[in-house]
Amino acid sequence: MTFVPRAGGPPAARLPRGLGAARRAFYTIALPVLVLAALADYPWLESTLRYVYMLLGFSVIIFVHELGHFLVARACGVKCPVFSVGMGHRLCGWQKGRGFTFGPQPGEEKKDDVAGSDLLSDVDLFLDPEAIGQTDYRISMLPIGGYVRMLGQDDMDPTKLSADPDSYNNKPIWQRMCIISAGVIMNVILAVVIFAIVFKVGIDRPGPVIGKVQYDSPADKAGMKLGDRVLAVNSDELNMHLEFMDIMIASALSNGRDAVHYRWLPYGSTQPREDNITPTTNAGVGGLLMIGVSPIPDLRFPAMTAREHQELARLNSEFTAVASGDRITQINGQPVAAAPGYGFVALYQILQQSAGNPVTLTLHNDDSRIAAADRDITVTPKLMPRDGVTDVTYPAIAGLQPCTAIDMVYRDTPADKAGLKTGDVILRLNELETPTIAGVIAATRSNAGSRMTLVVDRGGEFITVHPTPERTADGGKLGMTLRWDIRRPVIAAVTPDHAGLKDVIPGSVIVAVDGQPMTDWNQVLARVRQAVAPPDAPAATAGGAAPLPALTFTLQPPAGAPRVDVKVPLEPRDRADALGKLEYNLGTQLEIANELQKSDTLTGAVLMGLDDTRKFILQTYLTLHGLLNRTIPADQLHGALGIAKVGHDIQEKGFIHLLFLLGVISVNLAVANFLPLPIVDGGHFLLLIVEKIRGRRLAPRIEMTIQYVGLCLIIGMMLYVTYNDLGLFTRK
Repeated sequence: MTFVPRAGGPPAARLPRGLGAARRAFYTIALPVLVLAALADYPWLESTLRYVYMLLGFSVIIFVHELGHFLVARACGVKCPVFSVGMGHRLCGWQKGRGFTFGPQPGEEKKDDVAGSDLLSDVDLFLDPEAIGQTDYRISMLPIGGYVRMLGQDDMDPTKLSADPDSYNNKPIWQRMCIISAGVIMNVILAVVIFAIVFKVGIDRPGPVIGKVQYDSPADKAGMKLGDRVLAVNSDELNMHLEFMDIMIASALSNGRDAVHYRWLPYGSTQPREDNITPTTNAGVGGLLMIGVSPIPDLRFPAMTAREHQELARLNSEFTAVASGDRITQINGQPVAAAPGYGFVALYQILQQSAGNPVTLTLHNDDSRIAAADRDITVTPKLMPRDGVTDVTYPAIAGLQPCTAIDMVYRDTPADKAGLKTGDVILRLNELETPTIAGVIAATRSNAGSRMTLVVDRGGEFITVHPTPERTADGGKLGMTLRWDIRRPVIAAVTPDHAGLKDVIPGSVIVAVDGQPMTDWNQVLARVRQAVAPPDAPAATAGGAAPLPALTFTLQPPAGAPRVDVKVPLEPRDRADALGKLEYNLGTQLEIANELQKSDTLTGAVLMGLDDTRKFILQTYLTLHGLLNRTIPADQLHGALGIAKVGHDIQEKGFIHLLFLLGVISVNLAVANFLPLPIVDGGHFLLLIVEKIRGRRLAPRIEMTIQYVGLCLIIGMMLYVTYNDLGLFTRK
């Protein structure tokens, strides 16, 4: 065979082209990396390096995905002209027969201005074409993942088929299924490897310790309490890798009929308990099956941006001195336990014993740049319904309802625009005098889009405002949260069928209970609690539960009427309201308590990695379930920018947390890629199933239409999540 050089000049003339490509590679990749490495000690560069690390990690995940497609395609004999690390123009690469070259490959260059033919590399002028390998292993301009180009396969143009027997389209369906699913499988394998490394080093994760227990939930009925540690779920053996996620997933994946077996160690006890608990549907979290527990908080305030700190101080001035990441080390001068989560049990118990009186918290920050010295803040506990108590079953105190006050007003909401403020006491809503919390919520929902009239008491001054609730899926909302007006024992309403209360006039003030003066609702509640559960009372009588006493309320009716004494016999529901439905809390969020998850052996770490991969696959599907049921807001979806921001922030906790995040992303990418949607691997797999059933593939034009519809959906989703992502970057 005779080889004839094509247009483009002798090898000496082609040399500058290769040098030019080498310079471009140096200036676009090597030089920036060298500069960043040289300036790594500069504080201002730390943030940039974090984004670089996140970008590289994300690129590895995509690269491994494409590597899976490539390896299985080659194993099935499919020709793959290109395997690229990175996207965009080719910088350099290696191909059998050509060796290592810079710049684009033949067929990818611009046409020669004189001859009009494709330029070939110098090697092509003298080598037998059969000596040139099938695949060009290249590095491309943009370091974001990679791709594999298979002969006879084009996602966006199904008409680009090949007659070559080694093309993708000419392979059996089962081989094409293996090729399509290989990327997802590789991402799952990568996640297992990443998690195994993480658990060999060790990482802090939420442990199986019970935090808040919802009122009247399955866990509440089974006797679970704050601080209890779950030892096993659906197993008689202790689980070496039990996390709070196991409690959630076991409930969510149950059928709602069969019970889940739990074994737990009550707080402060050495004797475990166990019970079969049947999860129930929770409307607040997408209709998922749950037993009604949440992870236990720690004594650390979350990391906050400057704007979030300002908002916290605006909503509650008692937290003005709190800094990002502050940790509570003392409560009322007493040191708290260092064990993760159990310090919160001590805080919770002190809050319940406070009867609403102020509590002093000593704050410490491990970052000396934020706070150089410990600080004391004084916080007034908030009396609130327990988790699980809704506006429909809002509790009363001996059948009496306090007035309604505004707890928080969120920015740029109808309540904010109308001029409502935190602490305002609602005296009248439209024609409703001294409305209860349930009454305010019901009126707001039923007046969506309609102008309302509110009369509020603001520090002794009566103010009238006219907000218009915005429409929502369940009616209307004003953009504020409500609480009782605890400071003044004014009665807003009474339970209609409660004994002894039919003659009580709303607006009356409680002056005394059994002759003891009362100045606020905290004192009234303390007296009722003492009556329904006195320390020295017998637990029960021969006839059943211990009898409840009657309390005498001295009331000052409105409009200057003379005082009256009202004898109120306490009922069993008063015990449930006072002891079961109400609690004092801090009034702000604390970080979730974490525990060290680590294996001393490599085998154990791999098993933990497999377990966590399984958990996150299930959790991803549960998240999709919540999105489809509209109980997880769509604005919580984030794309590449959002992932980069989370990856940037999480590196505050150390590199191992970034590695863990990459493992989670790898799992999510695997699940998302195998959904039966056009363009992604799951969509291709579905088309192969259709082809197998029909005995022939769909018409290329139909496949192309399906792919373009999918492309439009994905572009729309990308635009939406990018909009959400930008919101993360605007917080300061």
